[in-house]
Amino acid sequence: RSPHGAEHIKEMLTGQILWVSKGTVALDAVVYALIGLFHFACARQFMAISEGVAAALGKGIRVRLWDFFFYASFGIVVSLSVRVAGVLLVFCFLIVPAVISALFAHRFSMRLVLGWTLGTFVTILGLLFSWAFDFPSGPAVACFFGLALVVSAALRGADALVLRWAGGQAPRAFRPVGVTAVLLASFLLVFIPALTHNPLEIAPEDHGAHVHFTRSHARGSAEDRHALRAKLRHGSSDEKVLAAKAIETRHIGEAALDLAQQLLVEPNEEVITALAHAMIALGDPCVLAPLKRDVKKDSPLPLRLAAAQVLVGLKDKAGAPMLIEILALEGPEALKHRQEALQSLRAFAGSDFRYDPSADPQANKAALEKWAEWWRSQSDQRI
Repeated sequence: RSPHGAEHIKEMLTGQILWVSKGTVALDAVVYALIGLFHFACARQFMAISEGVAAALGKGIRVRLWDFFFYASFGIVVSLSVRVAGVLLVFCFLIVPAVISALFAHRFSMRLVLGWTLGTFVTILGLLFSWAFDFPSGPAVACFFGLALVVSAALRGADALVLRWAGGQAPRAFRPVGVTAVLLASFLLVFIPALTHNPLEIAPEDHGAHVHFTRSHARGSAEDRHALRAKLRHGSSDEKVLAAKAIETRHIGEAALDLAQQLLVEPNEEVITALAHAMIALGDPCVLAPLKRDVKKDSPLPLRLAAAQVLVGLKDKAGAPMLIEILALEGPEALKHRQEALQSLRAFAGSDFRYDPSADPQANKAALEKWAEWWRSQSDQRI
């Protein structure tokens, strides 16, 4: 039994769509292209079987053989896709666009075009929402597919009502105008908030006084700055995150040591990430000494990662070996930390040495050796 079974299941369901390596993308693109060409060349047989097995047998088509070819190629595509996007998103792509297109189109060609168009549009909406509101990309896109299905069913029901009201003669423009209006409204409802969304516009209270986390207040009053620093120490996890983001946005330099001190004792990973980002944004070297002094090899992994990111973010090379150690960690439970460590090292070193955070240590052996060699070449240099 795997002690990390929950992590395996979570990764299988949601995938790692933002961390796919170039090699994986290239391999999938080649396989998809080959299978697409195969299906295009064999479209006559597949379409004949889809339209009717008896008719296909009458034409001399070996149905079982072509069924095997179809489902074998289909299985390859699904297996490769699940590895990238996860089970939820892959089956949303497979089912939802086809169902929606069947609601509004009768000809196969129209269903194909409508399915492709809707699938692309809904995916863009989901990714835009994920980017703007900091949601996981795979689940966000899957939720938008579910929402698209509900809206389409409602629109189809409205179409049936119009048909009944018009005595079976609905206006010809009703469906295209209705679908276009829904798509445009959906895009605007996501796109406009994405442009204007500012997570710092929440105003938690501090002993009856509002602490306004908005850009318009710049650094704020001395009382507001003191309240933010108090939130770092005594607030809830959400309040600590908001306080750290407000300190970062307002560039409150006197809070740099408060951020570092809270980082060293903070158990919540989301708060740790926000604290690290704020310290990097402030750029105050006063945080380097306590981090290098108090973060040890046996410190919790999120703390080691955040401290290393702050160090390299402030151009201190002492963080590089800490990040390289994280790259060498094994197991799916450390996948996210390996990904973030690689991102920081890539920005610091200008290369990733073809390291793949989702691969096993044996596959990354050469890359880890290159990282070790790079560190040896840097250890005697001043940055």
